[in-house]
Amino acid sequence: MNQHHRRVLMKTITVAALLLSPVALFAAAITEVTVYPDRAQVTRVGEFDLAAGENRLEIGPLPVDLDDNSVRAAATAAGPVTLHEVAVRRLAREQVRDPEVARLEQQLLDLRDQRAALDARQRVLDQQRDLLGQIKIKAAAEATRDIQLNKFDLAQLRDLPGWLADEFTKLETANAGLTAERRDLDHKIRVAEADYNKRRAAAARAEKTAIVTLHAAAATKSKLRLSYVLGNAGWTPLYEARARADARGVDFSYHATVRQQTGEDWRGVKLTLSTARPAIGARMPELSKWIVDFMQVMPMAAPVAAGKMMRMNAMSDEASVAMEQAAPPQEMQIEQGVTAVSFHVPRPADVPSDGEPHRQTIATETLPASFVYETTPKLSPFAYLKAATTNNTAAPLLGGPVHIFVGPDFVGTGSIATVAPTEPFDLFLGVDEGLRVKREELKDKAGKAGLFRNRQKKVFAYKITV
Repeated sequence: MNQHHRRVLMKTITVAALLLSPVALFAAAITEVTVYPDRAQVTRVGEFDLAAGENRLEIGPLPVDLDDNSVRAAATAAGPVTLHEVAVRRLAREQVRDPEVARLEQQLLDLRDQRAALDARQRVLDQQRDLLGQIKIKAAAEATRDIQLNKFDLAQLRDLPGWLADEFTKLETANAGLTAERRDLDHKIRVAEADYNKRRAAAARAEKTAIVTLHAAAATKSKLRLSYVLGNAGWTPLYEARARADARGVDFSYHATVRQQTGEDWRGVKLTLSTARPAIGARMPELSKWIVDFMQVMPMAAPVAAGKMMRMNAMSDEASVAMEQAAPPQEMQIEQGVTAVSFHVPRPADVPSDGEPHRQTIATETLPASFVYETTPKLSPFAYLKAATTNNTAAPLLGGPVHIFVGPDFVGTGSIATVAPTEPFDLFLGVDEGLRVKREELKDKAGKAGLFRNRQKKVFAYKITV
């Protein structure tokens, strides 16, 4: 066995010993989170007392979906401390009796009991309706017989239909009330089931822990930073474009919608949003060789194009003045890296693990713009206002939806492609209701021309009125 194989074997034995030996479980709070478009890097920090010699710390519980290869640890202390090993262990545990799971379960049981009570009331109403139906049939038969025998009571015949109508009306009113109660209760049950199943699934999931081996020259207190990358998290851009009343520019807001369902809540964390995409990889893809041969045919891809416009309402100058007096939103610190841009949220952020969108404001800028009208009279009688502007921010604008406002009025939703800093781009601000475009066909004539050759000739004439 050579030296390399011996080192690999000793490292494997050391890791196996770490995973099998019992160690105390320590907690480390989540302090920093960097969210990428399709994943997140979580950093935990904890302070621990180290004894002289070797120390093994098991940090957890950690999400089961974390990438084992991404786990990193760093330690600082007053005295000399050496970090020897970091290993990840998976714990297949039984379901933990979460108090919140018990509360949601009891809430669901109570709602189902209420549903059962409504079903019982419905059965009583159905029985009453059947009984009234039998009474109606029997009374009609007896009335017919009495009439034939000249033994009928005229007053009784008059009262019976009215009484039956009143009873059927009461039953229909009660049935309608039960239907409304059942509909509302079914909605509450669906919501309660979704909350219960989500929480119960989170409690029943397996866990992972990180075992960190440290060597301290003397007893000391150490601060440990543990970071890892996991999926089920990401952020997407969202923009708001608001046309200014003075027609000098566009107030452009850059937002980020953060979602995560990692199984752990991020409370009061230092949040950073990054445009980097770790999933793509660091190595540039290489083109494969093309071999030209008489027997091969190289197909060509067809170009694809798409476009969309939005509708709008009229702009209010008074609302624009009031808008200028509103309190400014938070703005993030923008850090331009070599290959990506990072946005640092200036305050502690909360992002629970609920899969719901949580919006953060990145920046708000006033972009200089020139406004022009564009129209396609053949397809639409409207004139669309377009703002030709430039990205004068320090960060790229990633492709995403744009909510369009004119003054305080929301007029529609559009989208933009990725725009680099200093790159020009267009924003369509919708329809100007004060303008109409009319297209009239004046001439559409076809004929033949030429003395020796027959050539087809077509003449078109249109009148465009704005």
